[in-house]
Amino acid sequence: MTKKILKDVKKHHLHLLLQSLFSRDSATMSELSNDTQLSQPSVRNMIRLLQQHDIVKETGNDHSTGGRCPTRFALVEKHFNIILTTDILEFEDEQQLITLIKVLLTKFNCQCIVIAVEGIVRDNEYLTDHNNHFETHTLITELEKSINIPILVENDVKAMQLGTCYHHHKNSSIYLHLNKKGIGSSYMYNGQLVHGKYGIAGEIGLIPYHDISLNQAVRTCNKPKDFQNIIAYLLIIVLTSLDPEHVDLSLELDWDLDWHLINETIYTYLHSQFIYDIKVYKQYLDNLFHGLNYLGIEKILKQLVEESNEKI
Repeated sequence: MTKKILKDVKKHHLHLLLQSLFSRDSATMSELSNDTQLSQPSVRNMIRLLQQHDIVKETGNDHSTGGRCPTRFALVEKHFNIILTTDILEFEDEQQLITLIKVLLTKFNCQCIVIAVEGIVRDNEYLTDHNNHFETHTLITELEKSINIPILVENDVKAMQLGTCYHHHKNSSIYLHLNKKGIGSSYMYNGQLVHGKYGIAGEIGLIPYHDISLNQAVRTCNKPKDFQNIIAYLLIIVLTSLDPEHVDLSLELDWDLDWHLINETIYTYLHSQFIYDIKVYKQYLDNLFHGLNYLGIEKILKQLVEESNEKI
């Protein structure tokens, strides 16, 4: 192997180890080895090196099951300054939002900014179709002109899905979120979000429905039965095209879900023995903020890996 390949492998292993520690809060050598599929000697060597650089610390010992008491390890908190605020930022345009973000940055010592947006994320801009035509937003580009810390932008529903996996990844799942502007969705496979070639993966609201888009159907829906039909139609699409292990659903709407009617519609098209696992979230904002937190931590973990790999 070349030196570059060896270095890249080491970076990958370090990242897996730090991810495991973050997801578990604390872990033993055995747990880390199981999570990363690395040998215990390899894990032990990396832990020692990370301890030397004050990235990982010992937090105590588990009870013995016959041998030595297993030691627990965790990330050193000073590297992860997480700021979550419940304040509502009211603004009239993006320029005013940029000003508010700068005020928050002067108040808190942040290592990166993570922003969730509605729409299709492409690099440092995003597109929305809230007025039945696409609009391009350059908020991130404007922020980058005056802020010198990393800025991450992600689709809001993708962030919600990450939030549901905050402490446990799901292998194959889809997240659906409905509000007055339309439908957002996110698909995760093998623990990774699927973005697609142009970032359009998950824009299920653009699919036609009775000569209009699903987004428009949700915006103009005013009958309970029509809403149940939209939900059933959505589920039929995702179940037959992706066949996920789990479906997560959250609503930012006042409609109640009639699962008898929804299932009756689904089984008109699918076999009656078909079983799907669905969970409905009422506190969708918790998922969103957990997802933003996860993205921020991931960015910091990657920076720590880069720095540690340079020193090691």
